[in-house]
Amino acid sequence: MLQWWSEKNNGGGSRLILICDTLHSWRWAQEVSKQEQFVALQTCKVSGVPDPEFGNQAIVGSFTDDWVSYNMDEDLSQSWSDKERNIRAVYKVSKTWTNFKFQFPTNEDIEEHWINNFPRFTKPLVKCVNFLQAGDLCCCCEGVRNCVKRKRMQWLPPKVTDTGHGFKLVRS
Repeated sequence: MLQWWSEKNNGGGSRLILICDTLHSWRWAQEVSKQEQFVALQTCKVSGVPDPEFGNQAIVGSFTDDWVSYNMDEDLSQSWSDKERNIRAVYKVSKTWTNFKFQFPTNEDIEEHWINNFPRFTKPLVKCVNFLQAGDLCCCCEGVRNCVKRKRMQWLPPKVTDTGHGFKLVRS
């Protein structure tokens, strides 16, 4: 699936976020970390041997229920950091995950929108707006900043990562 998505995305700058609730999907995490595209995997790992007699049976779907509840700001019966929890949350992101930026309209997009939706005499305001956005004062430091963010995510991944889409990736 990752290969197919990479071919279809073709450097388009999109992100692929996979949520898997199966017993052995945590094994795919290493493959995700090798990707050059923007890919994340949120999954779970069953700790210990499930024993239905004691009520700690690993049920497919229970991780998804907890993860959705967590992202809806509902209280969980067991917190993610609870040592008694037999289903642990695992997430892994690709090398370049931290370099992702949401696409903003270009100067041409702004100008076209302005021409189509505002009176013609206001066109000089477009030039003013575009001039104020021109040039990033810290463009020379962007490469270093991206490298530091990438290494920090690789060496010290946070327990919770906000995707910017209204939900979070979580690690137990």
